[in-house]
Amino acid sequence: MMVQTLGGGYRIEDRELVIRPPIDLHLPLGTQTADPMALEAVYKTVLSSASTPGANVTADRIRVAIGWLVKAWRNTSTVHWSERIVFLKTAFEAITATDKSHVSAQLLRDLFRASESPQSLRACIDL
Repeated sequence: MMVQTLGGGYRIEDRELVIRPPIDLHLPLGTQTADPMALEAVYKTVLSSASTPGANVTADRIRVAIGWLVKAWRNTSTVHWSERIVFLKTAFEAITATDKSHVSAQLLRDLFRASESPQSLRACIDL
C-alpha cells in the first residue's frame, strides 16, 4: 500500500529555490596558476612524509609547515588575525626548525634568496 504525503516548502524544480554558498567558501579572484613541477614536487614530498613519517626530516618539516599555512590562509570568519599570526609563526618554525624569530627570519631570507639557484635552494632546505 502506497501512501501519498504532502509537504510544504520548495521543490528542486522551483525557480525560487536558491542554495546560497557558505560564508566561508573560498572563491579565488582572477586566474590562479601554479608551476606544475613545483606542485608535483610538493605533492610527492608531503605524500612521502605522510606515508613514512620520520624517514625524511625535511619532508616532515615541509608537510607540517604546509598544514599550518593552510590554517593561516583559511578563508573563514572564525579564524581571527591574531590566530593567523600564530599559525604563520608555527609554520615558519616548522620549515626552519627553530623557534627563535630572528634566526627563523634569517633562514627564510636565505631560503627566498636561494630560490633563484636550485643548488643554493637545496643546501638551504637541508639546513
